[in-house]
Amino acid sequence: MAVTNTSTEADAEARGPLFFDAPAIRSAGRAGFADSFWWPVSEHDHTQFLDAFWKAFDLFHAALEGEDKYVLLADTQFAFILAAHCHFAGAFAQAKALGVEANYTETSKRFLEPDWDVFATAFDAPPAAKLISRLRIRNLIRNTIFNTRVACKTLMRGRLPRYDTIGIGSGDDLKLEYLERKGRLCRHLYLELVLNGVEAESAKTLSSETIEHLHRFLESAAAAASKYLRCENIETATIAQAWIKRLQRLKQLYTFAARTMPAAESVVVTQLGKPLNRTLAFAAKSRGSQVIGFHHGNDMCNFWERAQAYSEYAVCDLFVCPTTKSAEHHATEYRLSGISEQQPTEFIGLETSDYQRQIEASRKSALPAEIRSVMIVGYPMTALRYHYSPADFFAFQLDLEIRVCRFLKDQGYRVLYKAHPDRLKEVQGLFDDLADEVIATPFEEVWQQADAIFFGCMTSTTFGYTLCTNRPVIALDIEETEWNPALKPHLDNRCRFVSAYWDSRNRLIFDEKQFATALREPPTPPDQGYANAVLLPQTDKSAPR
Repeated sequence: MAVTNTSTEADAEARGPLFFDAPAIRSAGRAGFADSFWWPVSEHDHTQFLDAFWKAFDLFHAALEGEDKYVLLADTQFAFILAAHCHFAGAFAQAKALGVEANYTETSKRFLEPDWDVFATAFDAPPAAKLISRLRIRNLIRNTIFNTRVACKTLMRGRLPRYDTIGIGSGDDLKLEYLERKGRLCRHLYLELVLNGVEAESAKTLSSETIEHLHRFLESAAAAASKYLRCENIETATIAQAWIKRLQRLKQLYTFAARTMPAAESVVVTQLGKPLNRTLAFAAKSRGSQVIGFHHGNDMCNFWERAQAYSEYAVCDLFVCPTTKSAEHHATEYRLSGISEQQPTEFIGLETSDYQRQIEASRKSALPAEIRSVMIVGYPMTALRYHYSPADFFAFQLDLEIRVCRFLKDQGYRVLYKAHPDRLKEVQGLFDDLADEVIATPFEEVWQQADAIFFGCMTSTTFGYTLCTNRPVIALDIEETEWNPALKPHLDNRCRFVSAYWDSRNRLIFDEKQFATALREPPTPPDQGYANAVLLPQTDKSAPR
C-alpha cells in the first residue's frame, strides 16, 4: 500500500532541511541530508498530479488547429519545465508551512524560482556568422563520409541508392543502420544552417483561440498543483506571457524552415527532446515529408512510462525500434497516452543484431564464482523529477544509494560507485568515504570489475546494456510500479529483485533480508528469456549458448 506523505508540525522537528539539488547537499554536508531525509511530495501525489497535468495538455493540443498545433507539440519541453516548477513549488510550500529550511543552488533555482523571460527568449539569438562558416564545412565533410559508405554498401547489394532523405540531430547508430539498410543517401542538416537568415522572416502570432486554450491549460495545471501538491502560488499570467512569446518565436522558425528547407521524402530525426529539432521535423512534415524517429537508451518498455509519448513518439509518423517485438511494446505504451489519438504513429523493428553482439562479447568475461564486489550504477543527479518511473528523482536515489553503500559495506562487500558520466560534478565528494572506489570511466569499459551490479532506477541506459552482460543484476521492485506484464516474468528470471516501499517520509525502504539473499546466491549463466523476448532479432531468435 502506497503511503502519502502526511507531514505535521509535531514531527517537523525530526525532519532536517529540505534540499532541492545535489550541490546544495554537498555544500551543507551529506549528514544533514542523509540522517534526516524527507521529501514533501509523495510518489502517489506526484503521479496523480502528472495524470491530471497531461490529460489537460491532451485537451489543449486537441483544441488547436493548423500551424499552432504543430508548434505546441514542438515545445512539450516547456510543459515538462512547468511540471517541474509545480513540483518544486509544492515541495517548497509544504516545507515553509512546517517551518523547515529550504536549501538550493542555481542548479534547481531554474525550476524553483524560474526566470520566465529566460525561457521566453531561449530561441531568439541567431547563430554567429563564424559558426555558420564552420558548420558548412563540417556539414560537407559529414555528408561526404557517411553517404559514400551508404552508397558503397547499397551498390554492393545490387541496388541504386536514393537521395531523398534529410537528417536532423546526431548520428545515432540505429538511425545510421536504418539508412544503410534502406539504401538512402541523406542530407544531414545542422539546424543552425537551416535557420540561418530567419530574422528576415516576419514575426508570427498565435491565434486568439490558441491563446485562450493556453490560459485554460495553465489554469488546469495550477488547479492540479493545488489539489495534489498543495501549492497555491503558480503565477499563470506570467507563465502564459512567457510561453506565448516562446511559441510565437518557434512559429516564426517553423514558417521559415517550411519555406526554405529542401524537399525530401523522409526526414530522420534524433534528439527529439530538443524543441528546434522537433520544429524542423514538423516543418518538413508540413511539406509532405515522413518524419522518422528512433529508439534509444535501451528502453524496451519494461514498465509503462507516461512521458515518452510526448517527448518522442508524437512527433513521428514512423518510429524505428531495434526489433519487431520491442516495436510492439512501444506501440502498446503509446496507445496508453491520450496524445496518441491525435498523433498516429507507426512502430517498426529493424531487427538489428547489436544486442546479440553485446551478449556474445560478454562471454569473454569469466563468470565470478561468488559475489564479493557490487557496482552501484549512480543516478544522474539533476534537479528534474522525471516522469518515467517510480523514484525517478535525485533526492530519492541519492538517499537510497547512500544507504545501499552502507548496507553493502556492513555485509562485507567491496563497493564500486559508478558515477553518471554527465553528472560527476553533482556527486563529487559525496561517495568518497562510502565506496571503495568511485568510477567515472564509461560503464561499458568497467562492468567486468564487479561481480554484481545494482540499480535503484531502471530507466538508465546502462540497465539495458547490463542485461546483455553475464553479471547478476540486482534491482528494486518498487510498490505500485506499472510493470509491462509481458516482460516482467522474463525480468524476474534475469534479475534478482528486492522489494521496496515508501515510508511516511517518502523514503524508499528496501528489504534488507531479500537483498542479503540476492547477494549470497552465486552467479550463474544468465537466463536468456528476456533477450529472446525483446532484444534479439526475430530472423534469428536463438539464444546465445
